[in-house]
Amino acid sequence: MPEDKLCGMVQSMYGLIDQHKIIDWHRNIEVERRVRMELEDYAFDIVRAQFGIPLSVDEIDNIISLLWNLAVENK
Repeated sequence: MPEDKLCGMVQSMYGLIDQHKIIDWHRNIEVERRVRMELEDYAFDIVRAQFGIPLSVDEIDNIISLLWNLAVENK
């Protein structure tokens, strides 16, 4: 995958997390649920469908968990 597309995907995923940041967002179960759903939609609709990257459901779940954990650690 070209570096510019990879960078665009990362920026888009970060933006999905960033738009839900409110006070104590990292402790809010509802925020986490919404962010995870949007990241999952992005992974299936954009990463798999548009970019043709064959990610399994388990790989997508692992990526979403990693992204959430990184966002929380770097709040």
